[in-house]
Amino acid sequence: MSIPMNYLLVLAVWSTTPLAIVWSSESFDPMAAGGLRLLIALLVILALRPLLSSPALDFGRHWKAYLASAIGLYPGLALVYWAAPLMPSSLISVIFGLAPFFVMGISALAFGQRDSSAGQVLAVVIAFAGLAVLLGAGNSDTHFSYLGLLLILLAVTFYALSTLLVKAHAMEIHVLNLLAGSLLIATPMYLFSWKMDGGSLPAAPSIKAVSAILYLGLIGSVFAYIAYFHLLKRLSATVVSFIPMITPAIAVLLGITLNGEHLGKKMLVGMLMIMLGIWIYQFLGSRKIRPQPVMSRDA
Repeated sequence: MSIPMNYLLVLAVWSTTPLAIVWSSESFDPMAAGGLRLLIALLVILALRPLLSSPALDFGRHWKAYLASAIGLYPGLALVYWAAPLMPSSLISVIFGLAPFFVMGISALAFGQRDSSAGQVLAVVIAFAGLAVLLGAGNSDTHFSYLGLLLILLAVTFYALSTLLVKAHAMEIHVLNLLAGSLLIATPMYLFSWKMDGGSLPAAPSIKAVSAILYLGLIGSVFAYIAYFHLLKRLSATVVSFIPMITPAIAVLLGITLNGEHLGKKMLVGMLMIMLGIWIYQFLGSRKIRPQPVMSRDA
């Protein structure tokens, strides 16, 4: 597939994933929806690996890399599924846009890496001021809860930690192996959580919910993942960095138009402040990166 098509695929999937998670959770228990999604993705990946001549999985050598990636799926992604019934999809996307700030904070606190510019620090201040506005909105806005917000913030924290650990342990691993290894770890944890929560399935799930799970399992967790790494290999980090700048705005529009989400004035102001902080941070960060591919080996 061409680079423009890969770019559009990643942009479309990242923009629609929060809404698809919310839709899949309308009929299914959160862990059932997430577990079925990952199970579908795992089966597809295991089928694709021999067709694409992927090297054999090596848990003895690469277990740290697989575990690092799995942290982003469980508990990272699992927290998003638990929060989905409590939050509008548009807000989930905007809060997840804070991930670069969490990566920066964890890098500074845990690894002593402090290379952010004054402008990027200002972007962090603006974004978290927007988060404070959201906290002030509270339950006065429709379909919003502090518990849901807390779950999403925890999800972003685990996602950021996973990102840093993958960068440290997994950059030389074939992309399909990294995905397969992480899914082999995370999928049983979803299924176990689902079993502990009753292990029930809806008698008559909606077509929308089933379609959302299939979409996330096939497209969101497999092909968009592969496309993203393809972009990292073929394009400069500057160009790729524009994706998380655009997706929150698209997700907000999709949530309002396709899901009928009502966003109060305070919530809109807070979300706009967060997106402004994200845009400033990503723009300044992209200017610090040389226009060259991030990954040099075939994935």
